Order: sequence, then C-alpha cells, then structure tokens
Amino acid sequence: IAKHLFLQRSWLQKTLERTGKPVIIWLYEPYFSVVVSPWSPQTVETWFNAIDQALGNGPQRALWFADLGALTAFLDHLSLDLAGGPLPEPEQATTLAPIVERLLARKTAIAWGVVPVTAEGLTRTTVGRLAARFEAWVEALAAAGIPSMDVLSASLIMPEDSLAYLEPAEAERALALTAELASVLRHSYGVD
Repeated sequence: IAKHLFLQRSWLQKTLERTGKPVIIWLYEPYFSVVVSPWSPQTVETWFNAIDQALGNGPQRALWFADLGALTAFLDHLSLDLAGGPLPEPEQATTLAPIVERLLARKTAIAWGVVPVTAEGLTRTTVGRLAARFEAWVEALAAAGIPSMDVLSASLIMPEDSLAYLEPAEAERALALTAELASVLRHSYGVD
C-alpha cells in the first residue's frame, strides 16, 4: 500500500504541476492515532517505515492529521516539510505548544484547518468569525510562550478536512473562503 500511495502521489504531483501553480499533495489518514496505540496490528516501526515510504523524497513531505495531538510520536520518527490538521481550540494551546515549538524548530510549516467543510458550516460562517477564531488560537499560543510572528510565518490556512463530500459549489465556497481568510490574516498581521 505504501508503494502504491507513493506512486499515486508522484503521478498526481507531476500532473498538477503542469498547471504552473504550486502543488502540495498531502498524505491524509484520519486514523493516524491508531498507529501508536496498543491496538495496532503492526509495530510502530513498521507503520513509520510505510508512511516514510509513502511520503517519498518528493518536493514536499506533507502529512495531515485529524488530531494534532497524534503528531508527537511522528516527530520522533519522520522528517516533514508540512504538518496539518484542524485548528485546535485555544484551551488546547498549553498542551499543544510543545508540538508547535518542535515543528517551528524543525522549520516545518503548519497548515491550520480553519474553514468548515460542511454545507451548514459554510452557510453560517463568515471570514470575520474565522479570523477571530484563528487569532484566538495564535494569542493562546503566544500566552503559552510561542511568539505570534513565529507561528504566522510558518502557517498555511486550509479547510478543516477534505472537500470530497461537498457539492462542487460548496467546495468552491470553501476554497474562496480559505483564500479570503488567508488574505485577511496576512493583511491584519502584516505577513507577506
């Protein structure tokens, strides 16, 4: 499976690069936390070797987590260019600050899944609400000892999860909100 994922990611990367735009192909598995659990049928080393092989040595080694708390074990075994997941609640900043510090020290970019990926969430949200939610997270990390500009300079703004279950118009709305939110945040923090 790891070799198949590597080949699939390589093909997709080459195909999308023809558009002339930057491309990131994420390796996403919402159950990564099982890898390091006692319920895993394989050893942790077997899983990390498979994930490492699936990531390959391509232009970006990008891993998406359903829960950023599961990232700790991966940092001990894998080299990543990008790590991402849904934006945590500000109350989790104290717990997750050591993980964010390790990512920043390793010069790993962090993708924060902020934009909702449900039809209802997309209907009810505004860029202002999303920006306030992200700003609350950055402020919580600052209170935990991580300078805001360090976080911001390593951040990407993303949808919370896959857009695969949205209708095309809804997926386009999610992407438009993501671009608008990123622009608002860059402007408000003065980050280029």
